[in-house]
Amino acid sequence: MNNETDTIVAIATAPGASAIAVVRISGSASLAIADALVARHSRTTSQQPANTFFHGKLRIGRNTPTRQPSYIDDVIVMVFKAPHSYTGDDVVEIQCHGGTWTTQAILRAILEQGARMAEPGEFTRRAFMHGKMDLVQAEAVIDLINAKTERAANAAIEQMDGVLSTEFAGLYEELLSISADLEMALDFDENAMPNKYKELVNNKMSIICDRIVTLINTWDDGRLIREGALVVICGATNVGKSTLMNQILGFRRAIVTDVPGTTRDSIEEMVVIQGFPCRLVDTAGVRETTCQIEQEGIERTRRYLNRADLVLYVCDGSQAIREEDRTLISSIPPARLIYIVNKCDLGLHDDHLNNDYLVTKMFCSFSTENVLDKLGSAIIDKLSHQEHSIHGAYISERHRDLLVISKKEIDTILNGFNFTDDQWIVLAASNVRHAATIIGEILGKTYYNDMLDRVFSRFCVGK
Repeated sequence: MNNETDTIVAIATAPGASAIAVVRISGSASLAIADALVARHSRTTSQQPANTFFHGKLRIGRNTPTRQPSYIDDVIVMVFKAPHSYTGDDVVEIQCHGGTWTTQAILRAILEQGARMAEPGEFTRRAFMHGKMDLVQAEAVIDLINAKTERAANAAIEQMDGVLSTEFAGLYEELLSISADLEMALDFDENAMPNKYKELVNNKMSIICDRIVTLINTWDDGRLIREGALVVICGATNVGKSTLMNQILGFRRAIVTDVPGTTRDSIEEMVVIQGFPCRLVDTAGVRETTCQIEQEGIERTRRYLNRADLVLYVCDGSQAIREEDRTLISSIPPARLIYIVNKCDLGLHDDHLNNDYLVTKMFCSFSTENVLDKLGSAIIDKLSHQEHSIHGAYISERHRDLLVISKKEIDTILNGFNFTDDQWIVLAASNVRHAATIIGEILGKTYYNDMLDRVFSRFCVGK
């Protein structure tokens, strides 16, 4: 990591032609660099009031008797002064006309004035280091940038507003308080232990453990919101899987024919279903075959089934259920399965009415109806578990891993209730202290540079 006192610069907008681009500077030399580069008729950038903007011309070089400065662009300069800025440093944002040459020319001019290129996420990292946000809120910034749906964006905004931070901070403060009490209790004589002290502490730890479990349970929901659910269309050959894929996508992505085994490889597309991002996969039909290509496609189908968040298993309703279908269906947890009985317009075999072990079942005909609305609601019902969310915010994988470690520390305390008072006090004091440190790491109250490098490496340059 470079020196955190350096003045840094980056293009903060996406590359390419656009109406406006933004070049962001942060650090103690920001105002002086703007003074050197931006020509205006009145006061200097350093004299400009905080949280204001002005119009000027960005130049290279100054007036001399033999040389006129070269002007790059008309710009709007926005001035934010420490500590009241995004990073907590002096910040200057230069709005120029979008385009590769203009932004690169401005960037080079600023670098020549002594700034250095910002690393990925370095502006937000400085905001964290200067106490403008905690680490949980900083992570929400990249979640908002990467959000693919309104649902994902709303979850990120909740996290930026401090919903998760409040939960973690409450746990942290309570663990610190219990830790302080236990440290004092270490000085008690065994006979001086307050009545029911262990029981009171254990009750508190049990409540904290339940709250941690509630938070851990939000991880899978958050993963689906951020990354998209893997929804796999599966079934025998020629039952309508590719037709279903095309109906959900709204265009002809998969080839549809009456020839069995047309789809020999897996086809994957991103789609948003009622605000929920889904990685939709059409797989090769499962059947006995001697074709090596088709066998490889079927093997890929099985691998997708093992990873799927949800399986749309399609059967031909006019035919009896095959043994291969029964075997595959019984291997899929009902919570991850929607059983779709297609071709009902050709008649309905009794087999599809009697398999009571299936939880969610749809009867339809892809050739005569568009099932997207009905199926979309069933998919969302399967994927949504709002009872686990913390007001719409969800923990990340990093949070989950640390919460699991913290819970193990607390479990050790709860499982040691039958120890003698002296033994239990020593155990509890050590484990509560460690549990608090782990929760503090989630918030960034305790951190190390390698951890911050991993967190902020997910960011783009300029954020």
